[in-house]
Amino acid sequence: MISMIMLLGLLANIFLIGAPTEYPSVKNEGYPESQICGKCHTAIYKEWKNSLHASSLSDPVFLGVFNEVERDKKSFCLKCHVPTVRVTRDYDLAQSISKEGVTCDFCHTVKSVDLNKEEPFEFDPGVVKRGPFESHLKIGHKNLYSAIHLKAEFCAGCHEVVNENGFHVMSTYSEWKMGPYAEKGIQCQNCHMPEEFGTPIVNPEVAKTEHTVTAHKFQGGHTQINITKAATLTQMLDKVDDSVSVVVYITNSEAGHFLPTGIPSRRVILTVKLLDSKGGVVGEKEVVYRRVLVDGEGKEIAEKDINDMFLKAAALRSDNRIKPKETRREEFVFPFTRRMGKALTVESTLRYEFRVPYLEPNAMRMEMARDVKTINMETEVIGIWKWIISLAGVLGLLFILRITLQKWRRYLQ
Repeated sequence: MISMIMLLGLLANIFLIGAPTEYPSVKNEGYPESQICGKCHTAIYKEWKNSLHASSLSDPVFLGVFNEVERDKKSFCLKCHVPTVRVTRDYDLAQSISKEGVTCDFCHTVKSVDLNKEEPFEFDPGVVKRGPFESHLKIGHKNLYSAIHLKAEFCAGCHEVVNENGFHVMSTYSEWKMGPYAEKGIQCQNCHMPEEFGTPIVNPEVAKTEHTVTAHKFQGGHTQINITKAATLTQMLDKVDDSVSVVVYITNSEAGHFLPTGIPSRRVILTVKLLDSKGGVVGEKEVVYRRVLVDGEGKEIAEKDINDMFLKAAALRSDNRIKPKETRREEFVFPFTRRMGKALTVESTLRYEFRVPYLEPNAMRMEMARDVKTINMETEVIGIWKWIISLAGVLGLLFILRITLQKWRRYLQ
């Protein structure tokens, strides 16, 4: 009788309230697929799904380089583009989890990071998930607070790339470490995973969000908003004899690392154009900011040979990139002729460029900053003639005064 009453009560609850929520089960070992995470963390999952982390394996730029790399070297590429292989050893990419690139569970099961070790990450795949917040919620999986998830060292495991020659092909972490942002305690995550107010960490039907979520879009060097905020540009114009002097000041105002950073084939280009009164280009100069690498024999590695940059680079030939908060001064002199007209315009543009031999068009370009100023060349000329005429007038008056004084002397005598 009692069992019948309890059963009727349970059925009534299901009818009135709804069936108990079924939460996805998390594996006790190994890596669950990201869609499992997305059932409870839907907003975060959608951001990650559209990020470069999610497409790190399918990215056509990566695939173009990866397909040229010899088989025994492919593990070097996969350990960052498919970091789960560090544990699974699935270098043939047979497992479904491997096709997810930098998947959710890889990051959230990293226990610690030691950059002095050959394998910097310490892993703990399974039911325990680690992140930047404390949580006592026990639905789906266990949670542990992880301080390393808030530090730049966590990103350095993949964004500081050292090849077999001991050469730092990508030195983004080192650039940050030696700069002003590290001194102030500003980490990579502060810029590339900023707080997003109003976005729930976990779906409302699962639990109430107690913290402000950090963005999982992972916007970097190819993102327009980051590129256009990274630098500022101003210019000063002057007339020097029969020429126009242009001084351009470029400041790496927002990037916490060198400008540009990452793959050495990335470049930032300053272009200064002198335009006549009709808008025609009568002078043009450029400065390219980039790293130039050489192989073990001292031969320069071409920008298009991205695979050689990672596998064969042995030393640095030159590096004129702009450091964080540095202001670079560049001066250009353009000759002036009367046929150019009275008013000249100087247009200075800073743009980001990444040459990609595997795509068409084979270069990604994005304007970073621009300054346009006009200079009136006639003003200086008129000013000189006015000065000459004025001087001549003064001399003329002095001459007349002298003659007049001489006449008065003769008259008085």
